[in-house]
Amino acid sequence: MPQTVTGKEPLSQFITTIDTVEAQTGLDFLSDFDDKTEAHLEGTVETAPWNLNAVNKIAPRYP
Repeated sequence: MPQTVTGKEPLSQFITTIDTVEAQTGLDFLSDFDDKTEAHLEGTVETAPWNLNAVNKIAPRYP
């Protein structure tokens, strides 16, 4: 999350893959998984479980 966030942006704007986070941090989160599973999980973004449409309607905590 960038430091320039005002709190009024939709959360969907900040969703990223695990691959992206790993590239920026040098960490390897799912190294114990087999390569095929690791590649799928780290390269996929699943937004449905987050129910972002409902979350995006909640007023920001700090207006």
